[in-house]
Amino acid sequence: MPGSSELPVKHLSNSSIKLYIQCPFAFKAKYILKIKQPNNEHFALGKAIHGAAELQSRFRIKHGKNLPLEAVLKQYQKLAAEEASTLNKHGIKALRQMYEAGHDLVEQLYYYQCNRPPIAAGQYFKVDLGYEVALLG
Repeated sequence: MPGSSELPVKHLSNSSIKLYIQCPFAFKAKYILKIKQPNNEHFALGKAIHGAAELQSRFRIKHGKNLPLEAVLKQYQKLAAEEASTLNKHGIKALRQMYEAGHDLVEQLYYYQCNRPPIAAGQYFKVDLGYEVALLG
C-alpha cells in the first residue's frame, strides 16, 4: 500500500462510499478533484447531522464508550448554526423548519449507534481505486 500522503483520498465516510457506489464520477469530482458544491439548506442539515453522528462514532472508537446524548445534540446544534451562517435568508428559514426533524434523526442515530459494536480503529475499506483507506481516522 502506498504511503498515506500519496493517496488522493485519505478518509472514507459512509456518505462518500455511498456516493461512489451511486456515481463514481461524482465521487471523483467531490473527493479527488475537490469541486465544491453550492451550499443549500439540505446540505447544511446533512452536514450537521453527519457531524454529530461522526462525533459519537469517533468517541466510541477512541474510548470504547458512548458520549452522553446531550453532547451529541449540542454538536448538532453548533454545526447547524455554523451551516446556517453560510445560507441566504430563504435557506436559513428552510433550515429552521427542518431543524427539529434533524434533531430527532440525530437522537435516533445516537441510539442506533449505542446498540451496535463500535468499528475497531484501523479498519480499512478497499476502494475500487486500487488501495485501502481507513474508514475513520
